[in-house]
Amino acid sequence: MIKTITAALLSVGLATGAHAATVAGSSSGTFSAQTAENSGLPPLGGTFGADISADGKTLTWPGDSCVFFHCGDPNTAQSTLTINDVAFSQATTSGNNQVMVGSLTWHNASSDSSITDDLFSAIASIGLNFTSPTGLAGSETLSFSINNTSNPTGDLIMASPTGALDFGLAVPLDLGSGLTLTSFFADIESGGGSLSGGTWSLAENGTSTVGIYANIAAIPLPAGGLLLLTGLGGLAALRRRKQAA
Repeated sequence: MIKTITAALLSVGLATGAHAATVAGSSSGTFSAQTAENSGLPPLGGTFGADISADGKTLTWPGDSCVFFHCGDPNTAQSTLTINDVAFSQATTSGNNQVMVGSLTWHNASSDSSITDDLFSAIASIGLNFTSPTGLAGSETLSFSINNTSNPTGDLIMASPTGALDFGLAVPLDLGSGLTLTSFFADIESGGGSLSGGTWSLAENGTSTVGIYANIAAIPLPAGGLLLLTGLGGLAALRRRKQAA
């Protein structure tokens, strides 16, 4: 009988200790500046270079089909780097949880370094808002250096945050409901390419998405542990009474 009750209490304790708080929120961002130095020969005295879309979310630079008289054609191939609007909602479990809170997508159009800037840079700001379990907001400024190489090597984007990648939230940060935001990191989320040491590489004509992830530690809710201790204490008292009888 005592073994049966003990097993039941252990089961309740473990089940109650599972964490089910939800992390929810959104992120979005814009490019605010870009600079370029053209090392190739511009067509008819003009310049090839990077540009920012009207909504600020996409940085563009020309590919091979953007040459001479065709650079004004909207149908020409363009390389693009886009800051995606992301909405996230994820239930947590005990231990570490990786929640994707932002992302960027790069399409690398085939290009020869003679028609675009070999190296140019851009600044982006990404805002992050948590709505659950508590409302918190922060922002991150990212500096991008883009190296447009000759075919077929593939191009490079070197991304570095201003300071640590923390969205100004001074991690570790208590999110409430037993959740602690411990750090952020970036990794390839889909498509090709690779990301190492802040350098994102991608072959010509490839598309890649990098996700920004939050490491969130969830501790078990204390109710299960307290119930387990209380139950075991009661079993010990029951055993003593039986032995005394």
